[in-house]
Formats: sequence, structure tokens, C-alpha cells
Amino acid sequence: MPEVVKMQSPFALLTLGEDVRIEEGRKYSMIGVPMGPYDAPEYPITFPKFVLNVQYFERPNESDLPIEVRVYLPGEAEPVVVQQVDTKALRMQAPADDPEADDPFLGVGAFIVLAPMVIKGPGRLRVRFYRGDLEIRAGSHLFRAPSGQN
Repeated sequence: MPEVVKMQSPFALLTLGEDVRIEEGRKYSMIGVPMGPYDAPEYPITFPKFVLNVQYFERPNESDLPIEVRVYLPGEAEPVVVQQVDTKALRMQAPADDPEADDPFLGVGAFIVLAPMVIKGPGRLRVRFYRGDLEIRAGSHLFRAPSGQN
């Protein structure tokens, strides 16, 4: 029988694209989702709208510390977004009533809309959650230099 490896907790996820469409039935469609690094023809580059779908998960009763999400654009030392997470709503959830869930998680998500989003130069867009002194990396996306440049 294979060894079962439990998921790390907490963890976070990032999906990004140029737009989002909210649909009936608790669904959404991300539009313009990049399939790899973004090769900009030149910098700065302006996106009229850019959407970050950020999600944070932790186990029930794991923590009572506040949580913050920060978004950093390439080449920027300071975050362009700093937002407190509604930890009360997160931690008041009842784990899903699922008899097969042997390792339940509580989660919260949000769409962060940057309109417009200006990328001044190559580098990584980064999304981080902070819980106390813990940094939880949701993900990043690479914006590359124009061809022939470093």
C-alpha cells in the first residue's frame, strides 16, 4: 500500500488572467489565462484589467492569528495590494460534511482586480499571504524581457 502524504497547512493558490466571468451555480470562468511566462514586446506594458483569483486554506482550529494578502508587481519593493482576510468568516465555517474527507480544510477566496495594471519591467508578479510571522506563497507569474534583451 502506498504511503499517504497529507497536504501542508496552511497553503494558498493563485490563478490569474485578464478577466473573470461569474456564472450561476457557484462557477466562474477566467479569461485570458496565460499558459506560461508573458513575453512583453516592450515595457512598460499596461493591462486595462488583470484579475487575480487568490485562495487560502488552513485546517480547522489551526490558528487564531490574523491573515493578510499582499500583491507585488515586478520590480516593486512595496505591495500594490495589502488586504486583511476575513478570518472570522473563514474560521466560523463548518468543515464540509463529507464522509470521505479525512483531512478537512477551511478556505477563503477572493478576486483581486487591478484596473489598470502597469508592469514597468520584467520580473515576477507575486502573491503572498501572511499569518503572523509565516509567509504562505500563493504563486507568481513571470513577465519576461523583450526578445534579445536581458
